[in-house]
Amino acid sequence: MGTRHLYLARHGLADGFGALTEIGRQQANLLGERLANIPVDAVWHSPLPRAVATAQELARHLPRVSVAEAAELVDHVPYVPSVAERH
Repeated sequence: MGTRHLYLARHGLADGFGALTEIGRQQANLLGERLANIPVDAVWHSPLPRAVATAQELARHLPRVSVAEAAELVDHVPYVPSVAERH
């Protein structure tokens, strides 16, 4: 069986409304440039606007790579049970 690599990247810098800033677009562009020279089969992103925009920037550098949304990647605060619930 061959080796598989999983690359994890956070979205580019976003403003308070979740839109990528110019710096965030530059970050995504630089990541795309780096990934363009690596065999990549797919890009998965969350449905949040900043992640979608980051994936779109990456896609410009990876024209033959599948880019798809994965709802399970959405940011969320995990549920932490209270002390009473843990006993």
